[in-house]
Amino acid sequence: DFEGALAAYEQVLARADSLGDTVLKTQALAGLGMAHRRLGDFHQAVSLYTGALELCRDSGGGPCEAQNLHNLGSCYTALGAVAGARDALEEALELWPVDAFERSGTRTALATLDDLEGNHDLAIEGYREALILRRFSRGVEPRRRKKGLAATLDRLATAYKNAGRLEEARRAYERALELWEESASPSQYALTRSNLGWLLLESDEPARAMELFLGAKPVLEEAKNAHDLAFTSLGMAAACLRQGELQAAEAEARKAVEIVESLRSTSYSPLLRSSFLATREPFFEVYVEILMRLHEADPSAGFDRKALEVGERFRARGLLELLSVERRTLRDAADGPTQELEAQLHREMAAADHRHLELKRQAAPVAEIARVEKEKRGLALRYDRLRSDLLANHPGGALPDSLTPPEMMGLLGEDTLLLSYFLGTERSFLWRVSSDGVETYDLPGRAVVEEEARKVYRYLSSSDQRGGQAEGREALERLSRLLLDPVKARLGRQRLLIVAGGFLHYIPFAALSTAGGEPLVMEHEIVALPSASVLQVLRDRASSRRPAAHRLAVVADPVFRRDDPRLPGETTRVEAEDAEAASPARLERSGQEARAILSLADAGDRFAAVGFDATREAVLGGKLADFQVVHIATHGVLNDEQPEYTHLVLSLVDRQGRTVEGRLYQHEIGGLELSADLVVLSACNSALGKNVRGEGLMGMTRGFMDAGASSVLVSLWYVSEEATALLMERFYAELLLEGKTPSAALQSAQTWLRSQPRWEAPFYWAGFILQGEWR
Repeated sequence: DFEGALAAYEQVLARADSLGDTVLKTQALAGLGMAHRRLGDFHQAVSLYTGALELCRDSGGGPCEAQNLHNLGSCYTALGAVAGARDALEEALELWPVDAFERSGTRTALATLDDLEGNHDLAIEGYREALILRRFSRGVEPRRRKKGLAATLDRLATAYKNAGRLEEARRAYERALELWEESASPSQYALTRSNLGWLLLESDEPARAMELFLGAKPVLEEAKNAHDLAFTSLGMAAACLRQGELQAAEAEARKAVEIVESLRSTSYSPLLRSSFLATREPFFEVYVEILMRLHEADPSAGFDRKALEVGERFRARGLLELLSVERRTLRDAADGPTQELEAQLHREMAAADHRHLELKRQAAPVAEIARVEKEKRGLALRYDRLRSDLLANHPGGALPDSLTPPEMMGLLGEDTLLLSYFLGTERSFLWRVSSDGVETYDLPGRAVVEEEARKVYRYLSSSDQRGGQAEGREALERLSRLLLDPVKARLGRQRLLIVAGGFLHYIPFAALSTAGGEPLVMEHEIVALPSASVLQVLRDRASSRRPAAHRLAVVADPVFRRDDPRLPGETTRVEAEDAEAASPARLERSGQEARAILSLADAGDRFAAVGFDATREAVLGGKLADFQVVHIATHGVLNDEQPEYTHLVLSLVDRQGRTVEGRLYQHEIGGLELSADLVVLSACNSALGKNVRGEGLMGMTRGFMDAGASSVLVSLWYVSEEATALLMERFYAELLLEGKTPSAALQSAQTWLRSQPRWEAPFYWAGFILQGEWR
């Protein structure tokens, strides 16, 4: 009775607080964490285990610290935060005695991470090591030993299944079931039955799988284990789908998705909410497939629109919530001490990142680099917890709902189409949404689409397109056929809003073509959207604020090195060599680009921070707040593994040749107060970043939209300086002198650059994309 356990531990916690008993409080927090974890509320469990862990460490650590690290790591695993989970579990493993029975549980948990990351053979080896520890650890009560063996066998069976070794998986599941039964563990027995059901689905035995799911479901319902119940309901939906029972499949899939969304809503952690939803993509994928099967059976019933709505509920939820609720709450709730703590964390994160960059530059030992990487992950988690606590203590209102298809249609004028792509395992889908309707098209499965997309990205992003030109063009034509042929007759010459999925986020649709013809950019304005719902939030925010008073702000051509010719005096060879190694190269054309752009705006309507003036202070000091268009031309450093450390590089040297802090991190960018309709990042790979399933690319766009920008113009790869400068000068002439919208100005600039023989290759013109509002 875990709900009863919650009430009991709450009483213990209150008593511990009244007595000032730290040991009792630690036990109460850990007990509450256990109860929430068994009820499937891993988000709340993380908070409780973290509190218990801090008290353990204050009291000297020991087994208490190891156990809470293990528990915390297991929760992070369930939430999809694999790096944080591994850090916690490896630390726990070091703390357990080598012959401790508890060590086998932590070894099992680490093997689960290997399995999740696709290293199935390594996971199997880890589980076997854990089984040896389970069997031969001394002084273990027989029932506890059996439960431990069963838990590891269940995980081993799953690794066998994932490795395609189905018969070995079946035997391991069956042995685990025997041990659960012998140890009188009905909830765990039910969960392993459900896992065996998934194996039978893979073995094409849906009827037998359904029997197991049906047997497991009432036990999990009685135990109120929402997490495992969701997976069981999803299994039932998949089994019904295999057997053609579409109405029953829809009911179970809907229930499974509702549970997932309910569990996600209990968290105040932006980081963990995103990672949790990313690992639940199969729930939305199965539900969409079922709805589309129902649509095929009854095309007039609206199931295709429901499928579009479900797909939208999976997209960019973290960004949607950040823009609509969290930013306002975080800004309003932070008092003086909290702001100082946040600033201190920012300083520690920057210092750790600097050490990491320096160690990599020096080719330091792998272990030393790994220690700093772990420190950076720990600091990012601390920062996330700070934000989570603020959101928990100062609720800013309900999280926003995603748009329905009629609401999406309401965003569009007659001149605009929304193309929404959803990638699935067996087949994918494209929805064409206009102001007067929704149409649906079938596409090949994810593997086929993404294989071609990766080839296309390699081709487009290579400056030398001669060697693999024929092969690259063929891949571009194949991807164009896959994504556009079904809908080509329905595109007209309308503006296209692209909501991509998976690796398609890396593809500039402007370079795709229909029926082997001209690129889309020749007849269409192209705009990328994280989701349709994000566009609505951007519009709502823009309509509620005072318009910017000034036209154009430019930050460009920072000074990175002490050997920069703009620095007076001589620099020693040592200094020059050090600068050459540690700092990025100057973007020489960006200064010319900046001067050309600035000449298009009136002197009283513009702001320039160029060269030594292109500093962190120029950006953070509020000088950009009241400009309609903000142009930033500098290097961007993208961190795929830890998006929190993505940053822009501004001037690193002042006029006296002194080193100054010049890195501007994503979280600092998000803290700006901009009124910009448009931010342009004329920088290296400024759109790229970690592709989080459901969220899309976690690059610079997220930070500037958080800061207030309605749209962001970014690059998908490093484009040569000369081509960038030419494109930008043309873009701003169209935007500022001709009065075109950002999307129309970009189309004009790209088609013009493509018309120049030297720059006709898509590498030069296709890399820049507009994300967000096109108006």
